[in-house]
Amino acid sequence: MRRLAASMCGIAIFCLLTSLGCGGSSSKPVPVSGILLEEGKPLAAARVTFNPVESTGRMAFGLTDSEGRFKLTTFRHNDGALPGRYKITVSVQGEIKEADVKVAHDRKEMYREMERLRNLKVHKIHENYTNLAKTPLQAEVPVEGELRIELNKNGT
Repeated sequence: MRRLAASMCGIAIFCLLTSLGCGGSSSKPVPVSGILLEEGKPLAAARVTFNPVESTGRMAFGLTDSEGRFKLTTFRHNDGALPGRYKITVSVQGEIKEADVKVAHDRKEMYREMERLRNLKVHKIHENYTNLAKTPLQAEVPVEGELRIELNKNGT
């Protein structure tokens, strides 16, 4: 009888721990929106990633629109971020537009054009903002109002 009681107690503790997430965050995401600026101007087509400082946190990310505005996503589209402290990284995807490509009339021109496109400058930001160990950007969630993230050429 004691073994049965001990087994039932063990099962009850197991169920309690799993329902609490075994120490993980049981919080729900809170809405987080913001604007990303570089030298005071909106930065479009950038990925803003919130990397949790605490081990119980969860990464969240957002993509900026043409006005530099973004909303964070953790589990579902635009649901926000879990409460906690974050280090923020930013990456920008360069793009080559169709208008940038010149028509090649022969193989030699084609290879020259391919080389030119490889060397085409795409928008770059300071490497500190893309590196989790070096980023100076931090935020605490929940955020009061709209978050304003400003990048500069020095990466500070």
